[in-house]
Amino acid sequence: MIDRISTSANQVLISIILPVYNCELYVTEAVKSILDQTETRFELIIIDDGSTDKSLVLLKQFKDSRVVLISRENRGLIETLNEGIKLSKGRLIARMDADDISSPLRLEKQLLFFNSNPNVALCCLSLTKIDSNGVKIGENTVSNTYFICKEELLFGNPIAHPTVMLNTAVIPKDKIYYDKKYIHAEDFELWCRIIKEHKAVKIEQSLFKYRVHAKSVSSLNMKVQRESSVNAIKNNYLDSNRLANIENIDNLFNHNQLMLTYFATIIAMLKIILASLSERKLSTLVILRLCARTMRVKIRKRNKASDIRSNLR
Repeated sequence: MIDRISTSANQVLISIILPVYNCELYVTEAVKSILDQTETRFELIIIDDGSTDKSLVLLKQFKDSRVVLISRENRGLIETLNEGIKLSKGRLIARMDADDISSPLRLEKQLLFFNSNPNVALCCLSLTKIDSNGVKIGENTVSNTYFICKEELLFGNPIAHPTVMLNTAVIPKDKIYYDKKYIHAEDFELWCRIIKEHKAVKIEQSLFKYRVHAKSVSSLNMKVQRESSVNAIKNNYLDSNRLANIENIDNLFNHNQLMLTYFATIIAMLKIILASLSERKLSTLVILRLCARTMRVKIRKRNKASDIRSNLR
């Protein structure tokens, strides 16, 4: 049994890792959102990864004792994240991006969750999507807090990287370093590793504003990101007894929050086929059952929408 997470008032409980590279437009708001947290027992490790804009000048204006500011030459995101992990002192390690905004209750709510569920390794959040001007453009939310199973990773990445908090009492610090081989999908590969052995949970509360803009990593590197994601699934799950558990897939489709599009379904099937082709870990029957179930769910939802529209006429 893992103990509840507690410290004295002046001890570091949570280490927040914030990499910065040329983010002068948003970094001030991002840092302020962390410094305004209701839970104050944290250190904010900010690593300026060789920015060429005014990011470092803006960061130097913060005179808070909880801020650890490091500036050096550019080494890339993965090395910067691993440096932050190595420097961290907290039992919990959280992520934050330089263009996003955390709700003031974020750290408090995630800490409360871990205190109630001390055997969980990873906790991530629902979120609100905003554009470059901070205007809401969508949501990525779930109706209920739930455990993320490895089968869900076949259908995409359900975990927003900057919302994550990790419990090093469950998963040791030396097991959470990012792998340089999975460029632009280093986070997804880490989730594959963690969920393979430990519990990961997505909580229903939306306590985070995730900025979507043309210069984000996902927007600029989508092709490489997808290729790395497929390799992450193949390399982490092909040595499992069974890559996809039909019962878990069934449960996924029964979740109200899982709204698969046809496009997402095709991508998922391609991932399964690519990951299992050489090893033949998944039979054709399993793949066909997944396809059939997905189509059945889509048809059922489409019919339900049609019924609703008919009632409104």
